[in-house]
Amino acid sequence: MSGRTHARGRPLVRNSCLALGLATGYYSCESSERMDTLATIRRAKITPPRHALILRPYVARDRASVVGLLADLPALYPGADEWLERRLTQVVRGQAQCTLVWVGARCVGLTIETPKGGQRLKLSTLYVDPDFRRLGIGISLVRHCWNGWLAQGIQSVHVTVRDGREAALYALLHRFGFSFRTLVMDRYGSGQHEHILCSSLLDRASNELFRDPG
Repeated sequence: MSGRTHARGRPLVRNSCLALGLATGYYSCESSERMDTLATIRRAKITPPRHALILRPYVARDRASVVGLLADLPALYPGADEWLERRLTQVVRGQAQCTLVWVGARCVGLTIETPKGGQRLKLSTLYVDPDFRRLGIGISLVRHCWNGWLAQGIQSVHVTVRDGREAALYALLHRFGFSFRTLVMDRYGSGQHEHILCSSLLDRASNELFRDPG
């Protein structure tokens, strides 16, 4: 594992890569999450991946895979293709973070995190390939980010989501303390409204310490 850090001192790999089971399907480092995921697989009758899943940081050679994974983004957000190019350049320069999930040679999920100054950060992108949803990949990506935010001293994180898609995202993020903050009308054009969800990490971490003093 690489021990490199970017300019702000945040490890590029905050935990060891998550190898996900070949025989039993996806699992993470935490046994409770593994049980939840296996229960989901049984209920939904999902076929577990044949290859191990690997979670790792973005590098420059991943560009084509990321652009392909997010091919539908420009249809949702005007100028998204140019935005993605700029953001991936910032990731390579250590000015932003991007974490990828791979199945064999296929990139199936990612997060992009953008620092906003003053210990604030935006989770700019959270995406999982539709063929690999309901396997716990999204929650593991967010938990990976969450651990890094706490280690880095980030105090608040926000994410925006298109009106009509907020329920699915909230179902994933509410366990990390995210709540609805506001609805911005016409953010990306007429009728393109965006919900903003925010999480205060300090409050969330304090609450967890009180519930589990050990």
